Amino acid sequence: MQRTDDYWSTYTEKDIQISGLFFDDCVQSYAPTLFNYYSNITTFALNTSILFNSFSPLIFNPGTLMDYEYFSLADNVVMSEESWESYESGTNTATSINSTLRSRSSIIINDFTGSAAEQASTVTSVAEAGVSGIFVTTTDYGDVSSLWTQFVAAVSSKLEGT
Repeated sequence: MQRTDDYWSTYTEKDIQISGLFFDDCVQSYAPTLFNYYSNITTFALNTSILFNSFSPLIFNPGTLMDYEYFSLADNVVMSEESWESYESGTNTATSINSTLRSRSSIIINDFTGSAAEQASTVTSVAEAGVSGIFVTTTDYGDVSSLWTQFVAAVSSKLEGT
């Protein structure tokens, strides 16, 4: 079996590196045994140079609100991962995230069916709520979003403070 990164170090046209580690489908509720498990796997990853080699960030993705204890193990937590329809209903939005955790939280919205203006407004509201990351796509991750350019422009606008 061939590893995805086997040839990165020999590919000289671009500087391709692992930048961070993403733990998908994490638990959301605190339990001591689960916390110890996540503590062990993150420690292993951070101490295994072939896996992490002092790259960051380390991201947990429960896809929903995660208990605060896990924030001591990760740099960022995806506190909402859902379809636009579900996000728009207001069940798990940026303001649902505890305000003390927002600066280390992210939101992922898939199957976005709104307009470019609605996407920009969503980026703005998430940023203004203090959430540190957002990803919006018109697909279910299999293809490039049809509003990718507009998404990048909206994020760039917020980063530039406009």
